[in-house]
Amino acid sequence: GRRRRRRRCRCRCCAAVAAAAAGDGGAAAAGGGGGGGVSTSTGAEDPRVVALARFQTLALLHALKFPSAERISYSTCSVHPLENELVVKEVLPEAASLGYRLEVAMPGWHRRGLPGYLHTG
Repeated sequence: GRRRRRRRCRCRCCAAVAAAAAGDGGAAAAGGGGGGGVSTSTGAEDPRVVALARFQTLALLHALKFPSAERISYSTCSVHPLENELVVKEVLPEAASLGYRLEVAMPGWHRRGLPGYLHTG
């Protein structure tokens, strides 16, 4: 069959932050890292993960500054909470003060994140 081309949002109301990550998501998911594709450590013991998490936080905060952005999506392939849930947790107060709210983007998708972090109902 014919492949359907994805349509890009042309209204400039959306921003996507697909940040560079430690890159061990593939190894963990294949059994080379944490349990079931999720790291058992936050990643804070690895200076590279700490530096990437700081960059990701700054990139996400920068995305909040686009005046026409109505939606912002954050995505990373890391298995470390420091680059995932904790980046969102750090940025969320600023986002909330600007009128953003955390939503489940794909409710039918299997969630790999850690329980207890920023779940919305």
